[in-house]
Amino acid sequence: MKIKVFSSLLFCLICQVSVAQGKAFPENKYRDSYNAYQITGFSIGGGYSSSHFLNDVYGVNMEEAKIKSGFGYAANMRLIYKSVFAELTYFISNFNGDGMKQALALPEEYAFTHRGVEATANFILMPASSGISFIKPYIGAGCQIGEAAITTKQSFIIGKDLHSSEKTNAVLGQVGVLLFPSKQVYISAAYKRSFDSFQKNKGHSRLEIGFAYLFGGGDIRMK
Repeated sequence: MKIKVFSSLLFCLICQVSVAQGKAFPENKYRDSYNAYQITGFSIGGGYSSSHFLNDVYGVNMEEAKIKSGFGYAANMRLIYKSVFAELTYFISNFNGDGMKQALALPEEYAFTHRGVEATANFILMPASSGISFIKPYIGAGCQIGEAAITTKQSFIIGKDLHSSEKTNAVLGQVGVLLFPSKQVYISAAYKRSFDSFQKNKGHSRLEIGFAYLFGGGDIRMK
């Protein structure tokens, strides 16, 4: 009798397991509540740019207050896909050179600028599995085609500098962070520094802070 009862229970258990294996587990509707944003989209932005040169002459003039780093601008485009993004930036960093103009008896209309174009490839360090979606630190590398120039109003009229310009073309590295207070708008900050030296100036660094609008921000989604 016991054998028959045990056999019947075993048969029922086997049937139940077989049926259960044929059914998928129910979907967890809360599974996305803790996963990070996957970022995809094209963005344009602009902000503040400030350059510094690494040569001794620039350093001495900074210490003597003959030249001071001033307010400049940067405009960029970024194509972001999850953990990587490409970036193209135009920048112009101005300097307050009143002390330099006095020391060299230069005309008041002279202006000192660092300007150029940068292209970089970048990797976001914070993995999606971290669960932190609003902050994305990154590192990157690229190249710059630029120049340090003394300009005048005539420079912009005729499209070239009349007095002096020094090429600052270089390979550069950067570290930065993207902050996403919303799906469409984000804040970026990056410190850039040249890897190699160029004639006379021996390298440079640049700080950039700005805002950008992400087209396709609706694709920032939980996955």
